[in-house]
Amino acid sequence: MKFSLYSKKNVLDEMQEQTMSKIERRGFWLMWGGLLAAMVIQQLTGNAEKATGEGVVFMAGCVYTVAECVRNGLWDRHLSSSMGANAVYSLLAAVAVTVLCGLLCAAPILCTSGAEESEKAGR
Repeated sequence: MKFSLYSKKNVLDEMQEQTMSKIERRGFWLMWGGLLAAMVIQQLTGNAEKATGEGVVFMAGCVYTVAECVRNGLWDRHLSSSMGANAVYSLLAAVAVTVLCGLLCAAPILCTSGAEESEKAGR
């Protein structure tokens, strides 16, 4: 008798498959949001050098998700992929990156030029 814990055959019915998909989706977005929050907090508190591991895991998850979506021709369940929609989504992403960079620049470790200027002015 051959015993194996892994079977290539899908043993889930449709309802279980949908439930598994929801669990995986929620788990991924929980991981993504948690890693993003951890990296931003570490950047803002001046511990940017400690965020390397989180950055690697975060980017691996992002690259995998984007690559698989592109490979399979998927966009989203609720969003369309028209030219206008892509322009709006790109604009929203640009605003988010601008705000994030503004927040990170406010962190003391990233804006050392402002501290150096204030030291020179104080002398």
